[in-house]
Amino acid sequence: MGCSEWLVNDRARKREIPFTKVGRTHMFSAEQFADIVAIFASTPEVPKARTASAPRRSAPARSQQRPVAESVTRLQPRPPRRQPKAG
Repeated sequence: MGCSEWLVNDRARKREIPFTKVGRTHMFSAEQFADIVAIFASTPEVPKARTASAPRRSAPARSQQRPVAESVTRLQPRPPRRQPKAG
């Protein structure tokens, strides 16, 4: 199923998936397994077709980009929490 045994048992314990409990063990029949796959199956989204009224945005030209700030604050390392032991 592509997930851990713990996750499956947790979902069964929370009654989020169909199961049969035998003693302390969660058992899954072929039908229940098919139902679980159907519950969590995801279909890929098909991108919507672009219309002519919505023009595509492009990246701004280099001349239109904002200049990088000249004054940059440099990070300073902090002193170690423990002082190294002397020799």
